[in-house]
Amino acid sequence: MSTIPRTATLGRWLASWVQTDGAIHGFHNHSVWGDNPFRHGDFTAGHSTFASPLLIGLGQAVKQQPDSRGTELLERLVRFQTSAFQVDGQFAHIGFQCGEMLKQSLIHNVVPCAALSAVAGLVDVGRVEIDRAVRGVLAVMDRLHGPGPSAHTCCNQEYCRLWARLLHMAAFDHREWHDSVAEGLDYMINHFHVRGHPDAECVGTFRSPRDTSSLEPAEYYGLMIHPLLLGWQRYGNPRYRDEALAIARHCARSSWVDRQGQLRAHRLWTKLTGEWRCHREPMLIGGFGLTLSGIHALLQVQPDDELAAFLAAMDATYAHYQHPAGFFLAATGWGSEQDIIPATAWQSHDFYHLVHRHGAGVAFWDTLFTPDPQVAVVCGQSMIWLEASPHWAVRGYHWADGLQLVGRKDRVRFGRDIPGWINSGREMPPEYLMPDEPKFLRDGDSIYHIGGRTDFATQSDVHLHNR
Repeated sequence: MSTIPRTATLGRWLASWVQTDGAIHGFHNHSVWGDNPFRHGDFTAGHSTFASPLLIGLGQAVKQQPDSRGTELLERLVRFQTSAFQVDGQFAHIGFQCGEMLKQSLIHNVVPCAALSAVAGLVDVGRVEIDRAVRGVLAVMDRLHGPGPSAHTCCNQEYCRLWARLLHMAAFDHREWHDSVAEGLDYMINHFHVRGHPDAECVGTFRSPRDTSSLEPAEYYGLMIHPLLLGWQRYGNPRYRDEALAIARHCARSSWVDRQGQLRAHRLWTKLTGEWRCHREPMLIGGFGLTLSGIHALLQVQPDDELAAFLAAMDATYAHYQHPAGFFLAATGWGSEQDIIPATAWQSHDFYHLVHRHGAGVAFWDTLFTPDPQVAVVCGQSMIWLEASPHWAVRGYHWADGLQLVGRKDRVRFGRDIPGWINSGREMPPEYLMPDEPKFLRDGDSIYHIGGRTDFATQSDVHLHNR
């Protein structure tokens, strides 16, 4: 089995959720906190600004392997992201796992600011529109959240705002925020960084200085490492490099080996009964890409054997948990839909990292633009994820009710597949139902395919049988 994940195949899966107008749809399951639009009663699976790192990965691939199809896709994505705003000037579609009900957020505004600015530094696509959009949204963030970090700041979110400013200054060659960003980096180090987890060479960060009983989850640390690294390169202050390196060590030394022998990112550190403990599960697999991309960028200028070995082991983890359709298993430990629903808003981060780390080969674009004809199936403990463009579903096993959600990649709304015998008048339109959808029955430790299409590809810890 390969120890290198298939980046172009992941890109193909992500592209299957991209709309003609450039919106990136997806069932935005948050496999760290455990919520998703269904659990919030929102029933939307439309665009999420948290998926914007997809643009960076595509920009890197276009730069490495110029291709008219890739350029058109990137232009479409940039055009959408630089034109979709709320009336108050924030980006639209910032809800992520909350769906469209969430209308205000720092992190979900500044992640696309960082992504767009990074694209502007890579390729000549939409530079005028990117400059205008990023400047406008950052001004709104200053008005809504204050001009910089404070005691009320959420650590990863404020670091991301600094990252966006650093990327924008580099892409557009100006010094407008030069002094304030340095002040912001110093403030974050002085008020949020804490050493000692798991040892004195490691630095974690409090999510808020008002709560010193837990540290940030592992998947957010790329939002700290990236701006610290860029800060070191811009200001020449070795303190920024040293803190970035110590954060990377915190992630590597807090990792663990799961039941399938794969190295995994830790969930977080929490103080319980007076002692600090490192928690492992439930925890995502797909979605760790921002932290890995930060460590990879750090290693390009600061070689380190320990961190290089960590990245190689995480490559193997991704390869092990990659579905034939291209996405990664979402998580383990939840025992419900959070383990099996792959979210584009998370796995776009992995795509960005993997293109950056492994590049785009000569067959990259042909693979990305060749549709997958099979049904993709993920068999969980009690539920199943199925998708075959344009349909997707979350089902229970035969005679065992699951969420029974059905949706289409080209529609924002999804819903529960209410049986017709109930005669509720709330049944989903027929075009939402996957034709000849595969059916499965679980019996103890065995899963049986009992009907429907046979051209499916599965990902399961349990042996699958044909009836």
